[in-house]
Amino acid sequence: MFELLTQVLLWLLIFVIVRYILQQFITTAFYTRLGFLVFAALIVLSFFYPNESVISEAWSILSLPLRPLGLAVFLLGTLVSWGDAFKPDKLGETAQNRVLWVMVILVVSSAPVTAYWLSGQLETEVVEQMTLTRDQDAPVLVVLAQGTTRPGLPPRTQIELTESGDRLRYAAQLVRNRPGIGRVIICGGKRSDLEGGEERDRKEVKEARAMLEGFGVPAGLILVNDDSESIRESAQGVRELLTNADLGLTGTRSIYLVTSALEMRRAMAAFTHFLDDVNAGITVLPRATDFSTIQEKATPSHNTSYPKDLLPSEEALAVTGKIVQEQLVAVYYFLRGWLAN
Repeated sequence: MFELLTQVLLWLLIFVIVRYILQQFITTAFYTRLGFLVFAALIVLSFFYPNESVISEAWSILSLPLRPLGLAVFLLGTLVSWGDAFKPDKLGETAQNRVLWVMVILVVSSAPVTAYWLSGQLETEVVEQMTLTRDQDAPVLVVLAQGTTRPGLPPRTQIELTESGDRLRYAAQLVRNRPGIGRVIICGGKRSDLEGGEERDRKEVKEARAMLEGFGVPAGLILVNDDSESIRESAQGVRELLTNADLGLTGTRSIYLVTSALEMRRAMAAFTHFLDDVNAGITVLPRATDFSTIQEKATPSHNTSYPKDLLPSEEALAVTGKIVQEQLVAVYYFLRGWLAN
């Protein structure tokens, strides 16, 4: 802890010294132009190199104002002036208007009724697609295992499932109920929050495979695509496996795709795009899980409670943020040409 604090203080000292020196020789106008160029460069780099760690971290900061919570924080940040920080009488009408907008953004985006409605718009289409393909079979099941497990490292005594872990449980259920499934492909990447140890020990597919086997999936059915940290990379990795003659999958004409309902639409479009020329096109059969909503005709059905569901909720804000983030990523995939029509 002391070492970390020392490092932070040292970086702050270096920043202050460098800033003071530069101010003696460089005008404010130059800083403005330089900042704009750096910002533009980061946007271009994040567009073409989204998986580079430095670029990814920078973009996660720059894209904050595009999400509800980040936008609220940004608007509040524009009110901060170090010289007038403790002088409320200096705020004025502009500040009041911005604070009002912050309240509107937070209240609307954190209301359960908003999160439920937005989720329903996405998930209804997924349910319709699943209903249309309910009776179709596929010899290969692909499960997107990114973010589905927590490693069994101390103080944990076993591998644990995250909220998205239902994908693994559902995949195992499909294998049991659909005897025609001859292969299960697990897609996952390296855990960015772990360091040290062997490279293979930081691959999430290791835990996902163990969980599937624990749920009763025979080890001989499982194939691993362990270098896919995104849906695009998963689709490309599955393409390589399906075109590998040694695996006996070259005649595959359809696959089951298991992932969360929230990202299923983008996942289907990406897999359809990258598998379009494999065996004259491969049919992607969606098998979604991790739903946030309940269908309107379900019994019992969801009961919207007023005014309770209009009150701010941390869980609802998180769901709304995920939905907005998913839409932004979908737009990015569309711009890159990674989605089927």
